[in-house]
Amino acid sequence: MPSDELFVEPARDVARVEGSLLARELGVQRDLQQEVPELVAEAIGIARIERGERLVRLLQEVRAQRRVGLLAVPRTTVRRAQPLGDAHHRVD
Repeated sequence: MPSDELFVEPARDVARVEGSLLARELGVQRDLQQEVPELVAEAIGIARIERGERLVRLLQEVRAQRRVGLLAVPRTTVRRAQPLGDAHHRVD
């Protein structure tokens, strides 16, 4: 391009560049406005899955600990524990 044509209409050239930058920025903003709700929905779905997985792990741990009992105390008799709140042994 010849040098005499570079500065013939600089204001129009600047406006054209600014217009294209503005259009590009609006396009990016529109894309982001569409992507944000998608990301939020995806995060909510992931959180639900993780909560479900934690519940499954908790239930598995409870099932594994179901068989765990107290160790015997040395030099004591082995018998079943007496139930609390027995009506025959109530103290008034």
